[in-house]
Amino acid sequence: MYMNSVKIKLCGITNTEDAKLIVDLDFDFIGLIFVESSPRYVSLSVAKEIYSICKGRKKIVGIFQNQNIDFINNIVKSIKLDFLQFHGNEDISICENFSLPYIKTISVNQNGSLSHNIHDYNSSNALLFDTKIDNQSGGTGKTFDWELLHKNEGFHLFAKTNPFFISGGLNPDNVSKLILNYKPWGIDVSSGLEYNAGKKDITLVKKFLENVRIAENSCEKD
Repeated sequence: MYMNSVKIKLCGITNTEDAKLIVDLDFDFIGLIFVESSPRYVSLSVAKEIYSICKGRKKIVGIFQNQNIDFINNIVKSIKLDFLQFHGNEDISICENFSLPYIKTISVNQNGSLSHNIHDYNSSNALLFDTKIDNQSGGTGKTFDWELLHKNEGFHLFAKTNPFFISGGLNPDNVSKLILNYKPWGIDVSSGLEYNAGKKDITLVKKFLENVRIAENSCEKD
């Protein structure tokens, strides 16, 4: 269900230069990835610098994947994150272990099946649906079949009243189609706005934002 203006999350900020470029742009959330295997991993020291630039101006999301509670607690105590995002196989007990709102990633397989039961995470502040190809969940640079997700009965019921992000392979060329046809509450973008992994291309960033708002305005006129 389309809820007012679409929320935009720019994920994978890895350096202060990019943070300074995007802090005044029309993003609602930025994502800091604390997963060392990710090409967009950010160290705690750099994350603190990015936080100092963006605090109070963007909602800051810390992304984790199958990491232990002590590791996450250390980040939470060091940076005043607005949200946690769990991108792995974390069960509800892990997600609810912290005194912060959380986003849970649900991987969408190529056949449209989901990695988790949506209703297992009713305490989440939002779900994020991302592409899974083979054993890789997220960071694929590929879209999943949005129509298959839209036809999923569990998702359809959830989306009527709950916030959710669509992620996976979004870029300036395809984001309008997503918004016009499926009207997501929020969108999450990373690799589609980069010239190298972890390095944002400001021209692509601005074009993406422009296309989001053009599509959004078209929805409001319908």
